[in-house]
Amino acid sequence: MGSLKSKLRSAVLILLVLLSVSAAQASVLFATGNASMSENVLFGHSTCAGCVDGPAVTVVGHGQNSNILVDFTDFDNPLINLVISGANTITYDPSGTAGFSLLDIAAPGYYISGIMFQLTEISTVSDGLATFTAHTDGGDVISSPFTLLHQGGGLNQYNITSTGGTLISSIDISTTNVLHDISQIAITLEPVPEPATYGMAGAALAVLALWRRRKA
Repeated sequence: MGSLKSKLRSAVLILLVLLSVSAAQASVLFATGNASMSENVLFGHSTCAGCVDGPAVTVVGHGQNSNILVDFTDFDNPLINLVISGANTITYDPSGTAGFSLLDIAAPGYYISGIMFQLTEISTVSDGLATFTAHTDGGDVISSPFTLLHQGGGLNQYNITSTGGTLISSIDISTTNVLHDISQIAITLEPVPEPATYGMAGAALAVLALWRRRKA
């Protein structure tokens, strides 16, 4: 019995240490400019199973090396159809409403550990703002607003990276001025942990709850 109690205490202590380290180190970094990513996201490949070129609310590209599918979904109200334009660019459906301003990026079955992209707004006379939200295992992390320059021409390049083991399930892009396109998209993806890993974490949490009840 004593041995079991000792093992339970050890499991609880290890869990608490892991949780405290994760909470202390986890973060998401938002920045402008270029950043190194694992692969480009490509569109318009007829041989890609699961890719969607649009027009559609969600267009789907794939990693250049991994062939992992990456979803880009419009969340404007009303919803706006997107289309691909070239091998690495998404724009709005010109037959519908001009421009988009709310976009979600996700790779089902994978976490995003880094992404880089360029935004081009439709306006040629006024600057706007761009805000990014990373949906993580520890909650939403929201950037400060970045200036979105109306000149475009490669000036609106941004990158988002996770550190300290932060797991990003999806990223939202919100702009005050409507966008003409998002381009030069590169990404780094990590597989979602196997269910067995979640089971171990769940068991450790159950042990923690049981231990606390016994102490009470």
